[in-house]
Amino acid sequence: MGLGHDLKLDDIHLPHHLAETIAEIDILRHRLNKASKNQHSVADELCRLTLENNELKLYIAAVYRLLVDKEIVSIDDLQSIVDTIDREDGVEDGRRTGPVLAL
Repeated sequence: MGLGHDLKLDDIHLPHHLAETIAEIDILRHRLNKASKNQHSVADELCRLTLENNELKLYIAAVYRLLVDKEIVSIDDLQSIVDTIDREDGVEDGRRTGPVLAL
């Protein structure tokens, strides 16, 4: 329903420029509603990814501690492996890009 309908102007003959302005306002309202929905979906996705990231950190911490507690690997060995993997993409930045299992 357009602005003209909202204002009960459908049955009134409007000057051409006013009718065009109302149509443009309706188009802008539609775009604004669409942008608002997109912002909500981005916010929802960010929230989902944050929750997923927190869960992954929890599991990584558990595996890390299990490996050290069972003396499968030392803290120094784990740090050395992390540093090596960090440098594999050519940038030592504390991040991993590319596939997890690069052989």
